[in-house]
Parts: sequence; structure tokens; C-alpha cells
Amino acid sequence: MTKGTINRLREHGLRLAQVSAHNAADFCIYYEGAVVCIEGEHPVYPPISAINGGPPFHPNCVHVLTPFVERLATEREKDAGRLPADVLNKTPAELQRRFRREFPERARREGIRIGRAARQRKLVRAESRVTGAIPPPKGGLREALDREERRIRFEGEREHGAIIAPDGTLLHRVVGTRWTLPLTPEQAADLPGAIITHNHVNIVPPLWDDIAMAAKLRLRELRAVDTRYRYSVRPAGDAWPEDVGVRFQEAFNRHLIDVTMEQGIAQRRGIISRREAIRQRYHEAWLRTAEDVGLVYRRVRWRGR
Repeated sequence: MTKGTINRLREHGLRLAQVSAHNAADFCIYYEGAVVCIEGEHPVYPPISAINGGPPFHPNCVHVLTPFVERLATEREKDAGRLPADVLNKTPAELQRRFRREFPERARREGIRIGRAARQRKLVRAESRVTGAIPPPKGGLREALDREERRIRFEGEREHGAIIAPDGTLLHRVVGTRWTLPLTPEQAADLPGAIITHNHVNIVPPLWDDIAMAAKLRLRELRAVDTRYRYSVRPAGDAWPEDVGVRFQEAFNRHLIDVTMEQGIAQRRGIISRREAIRQRYHEAWLRTAEDVGLVYRRVRWRGR
């Protein structure tokens, strides 16, 4: 994955890239926002080999490389991209031990597992608020989704979710961690053909691991909300495309680089502000990626509270 991303960056004549930031709940947090050199040497930024050649840094890692253009960056952004010396050339195991020392409560709460255990730990314990199925409201599925999404819209500390049947019956309400919504086997058994909606702490669309999960569990539709938008994703046909998670990640990384470069040109010409570019970057990459891999993606802005 990193090799294809690096080749795309080189096609644009770039030597520097930046690790995306999502306030990770594992050792990846030490790499977030770091600027690295993907070709040759740089007087300020280390080579990508100094961060274990990633991202991705471990199985199910959602971090990606994005272009870093020095002439468009502020001095503050340039400084923020410098990695501390005590992070460079450390192994994932070393950094994970450090993370557990520095953030013990968070590490226990998130249930971090590195390596094989991460791949096996797809369904883990979470705080479940199952009160029995709640019959559909008069407005059916549309009203049920609106009710649940308004309920979880401003839940900013942890992810909250709802599993809803196609007729609008509420099957489960689930509370997870800040960045994941783990499901019990009983909850997962109700997912095929159902709709799951959940809140995102940051203003971002669903990521590739969300898509892989939706396809594996044969959801009818995957939805997410944040304080600004509602997002929905479903297959364009009757079933999710084969290997959609892997294909999505590859296409999304490629389009994200292209969009970032296009926005850089638009910023220099005064067509778009820096703030608006950042806000629209992932959405535009999502639109292009969905078309490539056979998905229907929508983003709708909230109206009222």
C-alpha cells in the first residue's frame, strides 16, 4: 500500500509526505502529523524508513500518507511535522510499550492488540445498551434513522451506534470507544441486511475499515454522522463488491493525493481557502473512490438540531 502511494506522490514531483492524524488509540499516535522524506535526503525531515516504512503501521491501521508541500505550509505546520528524536527508528513494540506507560487508562479502555491478535479481535466486548427490539415508528425506517442519528450526533467522547432493520425496527443500541464501535457476536448476527449508523468524533466520512466491515457483515447500508454532516454508503448493486475494503483503500489513497494537489493549486490561485480545502478533501476523494469501486456515497448537511 505504501509503495503505491509513494509512487503516486513521485508522479506529482513530491519528496515529502505527511502521516494522517486521527488521534490514534495506539502507538500510531506518535507518528501522526509527521512529515517524512520519501526520496533522497532532507535537511529537516527524516526518511520514511525511520517510521518503519509505514503507514500502514499494523493490521487494520487507517493511517495514510498525504502530500506535504513546503511552500504552502505555514511555519507552525512545518514545525509540527518534525518528529521527536525519541520516536525515530523505534520498533512498533517499543512504541506500544511506551504508549501503555504514558496512557495506561486509554490503552486498557481501547483494548489495543498488535500483530496477530489484532487480526483475530474483530468482535470484542463493548458497552451494550440492548433493551429489546423497539418497534418501528409511524414514519418507518426514515423516521427511525432520523431519531437515532439526532440522538448520537453530539456524542463527542465515544462512538455510539444503532442497528436498525429495514422496516425501521431498532434492534440494538451500542456504545463503543472513542474510535471504534465493537460488536458482540449476538449483535453481529443481526447485521446482515440491516442498517448500522454511528457517530464520528471528527468531521470525516467513513474510512476503509468501515467499508470492509460493512461488506463482511453484509449490511444493507452503512451510515455515519458528525456534528456537521450525515454520511451514507451502500453497494451500487445487490451485493458489496468483492474485496471492496482493499480496493477502496488503494483507490482512496490515490485520489486523496490527487485531490490534495489540485487543492494546492486552487489555494495558490485564491480559488479556495485553506480551511475549505481541508474540509472538502476527504469528501472529494470519497466521491471519486466510490465511483471507482462500485459504491453509492452521499453526504448531507444537517438542518437544525
